[in-house]
Amino acid sequence: MNLTGVVSPTRQPIFVDTTLAVATAAAVLLAMTALGSPESRPVSPYGYLFGIAVAAPILARRRAPQMALLVSTAILLTYYGLDFPGFSPFLALAVPLYTVAVTGRLRTGVLVAIAVAALGVLSRAVEIGSVLRSLPGSLTDTALIVGSMLLGDVVRARRILRRELAEGLRRAVREAERESERRVMSERLDIARELHDVLAHSIAVIGVQANVAAELLDSDPVRARSAVETIRVTGEETLTDLADTIRLLRVGADVEPSPELESAATPVDGAGPPSGR
Repeated sequence: MNLTGVVSPTRQPIFVDTTLAVATAAAVLLAMTALGSPESRPVSPYGYLFGIAVAAPILARRRAPQMALLVSTAILLTYYGLDFPGFSPFLALAVPLYTVAVTGRLRTGVLVAIAVAALGVLSRAVEIGSVLRSLPGSLTDTALIVGSMLLGDVVRARRILRRELAEGLRRAVREAERESERRVMSERLDIARELHDVLAHSIAVIGVQANVAAELLDSDPVRARSAVETIRVTGEETLTDLADTIRLLRVGADVEPSPELESAATPVDGAGPPSGR
């Protein structure tokens, strides 16, 4: 726990497992004390030690869930074999069975549950003297054990579904980003093609008018001046279109237009029509 009173994420599993182990041991010890009978062996310190030991493997359930279940089962069956007061195996095995189910090892849990249920029916039948009379209590224990495994399997399925949904959402976001990038690139290519056409047309007009002005400069100054004016207007319009295109490309762009391109779109100070000497 840090200074703010919040349990650290790295310590939270240890805290949870310790709490589960203590709760399981407390439930087992309470059941051992409450369910004692004159026919059974009195609970000795060794019996209470078994009650604590059967819950200890829960501390290792995350690292070795199957081993934790098998060790708890072995300790529980040893306890039963020593004729200590009986209690429902659900109390000792609920957490280990849930863990093997939630980690995808349901087969191990089913095999252990079948073995424990069969031994429970057999021991009750021997104690009561009738298999039929032993079934109600055994069925209750079996139902509780199966319920703990079903709960673990449902939680596992929900976790898998949640991971798949999260992964699908991430894929959708990545695909949307790629589609957006493709759309932006396509739009910029369209703009570049349009700009190329405009510049090509403007340069062609300027070239034609420059030739006209050069040919008529001496023979027809008025028409030569008109050609020069056309060159000036076309140049200004071209620079305006180029500047607008640069501003459009700059919006949301990751890369700024080159300084050469920006300077080309900036009108030269003092530029204007010829003085008409």
